[in-house]
Amino acid sequence: MSISERDINEQIVIRLGMLRHPTTRSSFMCYCPYHETQKPHCSVDLEQGLYHCFSCNAGGTLRSLFREFKGCSINKELGIPWEGKSADDEEFISPWQLQKDKINYDALPEVHIALTGSFVPAEISGIAKRYLAGRKIPLNVAQAMKMQFATMAHSYNTDDPRDQKQWVYFTESLCIPIYEEGKLLSCEGRDVYGEKAFNLKMKQLGKEDAVYKKCIYPKGASTSTLYQYDKLDKNKTIYFAEGLMDLAVLRSDPYFNQTNSTTIFGATISARQYYLLQKFDSFCYVIDNDLAGWMSLKRSVDELSKNQFAYK
Repeated sequence: MSISERDINEQIVIRLGMLRHPTTRSSFMCYCPYHETQKPHCSVDLEQGLYHCFSCNAGGTLRSLFREFKGCSINKELGIPWEGKSADDEEFISPWQLQKDKINYDALPEVHIALTGSFVPAEISGIAKRYLAGRKIPLNVAQAMKMQFATMAHSYNTDDPRDQKQWVYFTESLCIPIYEEGKLLSCEGRDVYGEKAFNLKMKQLGKEDAVYKKCIYPKGASTSTLYQYDKLDKNKTIYFAEGLMDLAVLRSDPYFNQTNSTTIFGATISARQYYLLQKFDSFCYVIDNDLAGWMSLKRSVDELSKNQFAYK
């Protein structure tokens, strides 16, 4: 009996314990296997086979997630041949390896987004300043990273600005724009009040089922870049952290100045980010000291070795 790719992805979610109640939906929120939470913070798309956790920023394909936790492919687990190979054959060809000769990674990601609304520089916003102080992030670092507090704002698709289905509201959030070559590729909108305050507000509004999201991004955005890539010195070692807040904390130390530190926006390095990293003299991955961070490091070393990158 044949099994569809969607059914395989559903088996992955079930076998990793991410879904605690049955669902007929293809896209839903579930529990992230990297950490314990009382509410589901991980977004899953069974049709595309992708996941993203809004709490720890882990993300990627469900197939790679299963391999990390189980040590084998989902096809071997289910006894299904994989790409013409037997179920016992553990050789795996990564999507990057299959596509690297077909993709121009020097080209910018195809993104058509913009932001509109009222913004206040983080260094003069009382709410943002309190949040940054709690994270031990100096105001000069926030200013260099162009952090702003959105009093009322939303993102939209520049091809059709009136299509409200593409809007994402960034009101009352700390916004960090992500550019490359002057083009807005994404923007991280970060909650500054905390999950407890969110849950209390939703309870008052009668929306107890609302899911807390620590970070939000515009629809159609891309983080397949290195933060402030245009300003980085390729003749020096590049130090990169997982998230934008990790980078901001890193830059609070004068050694990790703006010319040699960046972020990959999560615990997964994309194929284009690998390509961009090769342009530097050498690089150093500063991981979070948690399961997602260590697994990301292992995955990165495996990927670099498998694809024979020239790196230090």
